[in-house]
Order: sequence, then structure tokens, then C-alpha cells
Amino acid sequence: HDTASVVGAAAAIGENSVEVAATLKVARTIWIVPLVIFSAWIFRNQKDNFGLPLFVVLFVMASLLNAFFEPDAAFTSYLKLINKICLLTGLFCIGTQISLENLKTIKIKSVILASSVWAFIVPISLILVQKI
Repeated sequence: HDTASVVGAAAAIGENSVEVAATLKVARTIWIVPLVIFSAWIFRNQKDNFGLPLFVVLFVMASLLNAFFEPDAAFTSYLKLINKICLLTGLFCIGTQISLENLKTIKIKSVILASSVWAFIVPISLILVQKI
């Protein structure tokens, strides 16, 4: 999304600006990989072995898979849906400061009650809004 906003802003100026902006943004983005590897190596604990964050390993694997195999459109749309759900869930959890530890303390009765109230109120609200 960040690259798209840079390209969009550059498009308002001109076509040459788009080429320069996109090239610089992609170059900056690519430099994240060596920076993460170097940071992980510098800030490792003496007791722990050197390790990369899991998201970096998964990102590199996904990039390699995408470079060598072209998925069909149905699979791509499925991945985009999963991507959107995960991104929204992550942003929601960051914004509300919810952690896995907090979620583990919630009792199932509370979840059932909240889901029931939500399932009851949402259709009624939709009906009322459509009638107004």
C-alpha cells in the first residue's frame, strides 16, 4: 500500500516522476531484507543462536515461490482474501491492544454471549437503517 501511495503521488506530477519514485521506493523496500538480517545478528542474545524472524523467512519463501510458479486466478484471489483478513485482524489487535495472552483469559460463555448479542443486533440495525 505504501508503494502504491508513492506511485500515486508521483503520478500527479508526471510520468517521469512515477519511474523515479517507483524505482527509489522498491530499492528502499529491498534494503529491508539485509537490514533485518543484520539487526537480528547484532541484537541476538548470547545464549540464543542467530535466527531470522519467522515473517522474514516466510516472505522470502513466498517471493521465491511466486518467482518460479504462477498461481491461477482463483488461488490468487483466495490468497488476497486471506491477506486482507489477516491484515485487518492484525491492525484491529494492535489498535485495541489485544494479545494472545488476553484472548486466552476470555471464557467461552462470554464469547457465546457477545456473539449472540451481535447476531441479534446486527440484522435489526440493518433493517432499521434500510427503512430510514
